[in-house]
Amino acid sequence: MMNRNRWIGVYLLAGIAALVLSYRWQDAPLLSNDGYQYLDAASHFAAGKCLCVEIAHFDEQVTMGRMPVPFTHFAPGYPLLIAAISRAGATPEGAGYIVSATGFLLTIWLIWELALTLRAKPVVVALLSPLWIFHEAALTYAASVGTDSMFTAALAGICALMARDSREDEHRPVFLLALGAVAGSAFWLRYAGLFLLFVAALYIVWRAWRSPKTRFYACGALAIEGLLVATVLVRNILEAGSWRGGFTSGGGHSLRFVLTETAKAVYHLVFGDRAPAGIDFWTVLFALALVAACSAWWKVQWRSDFNSAAVVWSGILVAAYTAGIMETALTTIAWSLNRYIVPLYPVVLAGLAAVFSIPATRRQVLSVAAMALSVVAVQSRSLSIPPPPAPHLIAAADLQQHVESGVSARQWLLDHVPPSSAVVSVNGQAMHYLLQRPTVSVIEPEDSSNRMDDTFFHAVMKRFSAHYLVVFPGEKSFATSPQDSIPFLHGLISGDIPHWLNRAASTRNTAIFECRDCVAQ
Repeated sequence: MMNRNRWIGVYLLAGIAALVLSYRWQDAPLLSNDGYQYLDAASHFAAGKCLCVEIAHFDEQVTMGRMPVPFTHFAPGYPLLIAAISRAGATPEGAGYIVSATGFLLTIWLIWELALTLRAKPVVVALLSPLWIFHEAALTYAASVGTDSMFTAALAGICALMARDSREDEHRPVFLLALGAVAGSAFWLRYAGLFLLFVAALYIVWRAWRSPKTRFYACGALAIEGLLVATVLVRNILEAGSWRGGFTSGGGHSLRFVLTETAKAVYHLVFGDRAPAGIDFWTVLFALALVAACSAWWKVQWRSDFNSAAVVWSGILVAAYTAGIMETALTTIAWSLNRYIVPLYPVVLAGLAAVFSIPATRRQVLSVAAMALSVVAVQSRSLSIPPPPAPHLIAAADLQQHVESGVSARQWLLDHVPPSSAVVSVNGQAMHYLLQRPTVSVIEPEDSSNRMDDTFFHAVMKRFSAHYLVVFPGEKSFATSPQDSIPFLHGLISGDIPHWLNRAASTRNTAIFECRDCVAQ
């Protein structure tokens, strides 16, 4: 039987192989709307400027009425990592990929670390680990410029540190210092780390109360965590006037919607979300294997070395994080529960490995193997479907078409919009990436508290001295959905042009309108 380091080494190599094989298939690095903001913030910081962006998309960013906009709507950690790596010679996109791929590999190691600390049998961990390595969302986030992979590693790291610390008891209290640092770092990566901070702090206080010898280290851990959190909060207050940095306007969803989306997210967490859901042989096999694996628990004799405290604290963390993201969906524009629930999966896999190891009978192992096989079979359907094209690729194809003067729409915009001037655009975050011009991006109306009529657009264009408004009348992709849901833009495309605008240039898929009185101050 291989020792733990060899097991972990084998599965890390499997993770590297998965990254290599999926790199071309995913067309990595994958860019998304959030990714454009991260890259812009990293580029500004790497150039010795502010931690800021020249993209105004969310209400709080548009309200500021100036460029650049302080980068507070997202946590600052990820663009700082990109900036640090890019200054060593990598492109910003490549640096973002390196961080995400590293988070993916760290998570594989942490699944093993947490599961084995919980006294799981290596053979059971070996059966469940591939569910992360070949998980469609995990591989997508590993190939993306985004915080998902590294935040997942931070969440798993918190659980692993709590498990190791509770097992070591008073012998190695230094784990408490690491726990405070990782919990604070999670908040630097993503504001959802706030839901992890309280559990980590509560655990540290519990350890100090239970073990007096650890109190010095517990105080240090709380100080590290508090300092990391306070730095971000104070910056948000100074730059944006709110400790939250963003998410203070627009959004909010019904309880029924949030509960329904949470249930769907749990299903897609297991089986993937690109292929249509349904009941077939593999899902039935999964259900039967799960019942068979759980049936052994009724007569089980729990081992004396079972780390029940770590299981309880990991469960509290999972519950707190789930409740936190549900509350966020109820009160803000953040509602992509499929995405937000993925970071829990490695912890759940490690916990299941520990539980299914009691007892690790042949029947139990075969049941877990059947479960894993059925999940991988269904996940493979999602893996077989390539990701949709990035928003900037959609915009780039549209902008290659020629306007009336014979140049491409992209070149026309570059010729007419100076580097310091702003443009207002649908799919604006991607447009900024393509044009490298300050851009006011049109947000979906359900994510805004503004009344998005012609008066609003006129005021925004005057506020930013933006001479041009860009829409994509021939494009029906997800990146341009505001065109159909905002009556003003829908009317503009249909020919209902207000007096303060005139059509400056157009192609089959692109229309550029000039504001008559948006003169730079």
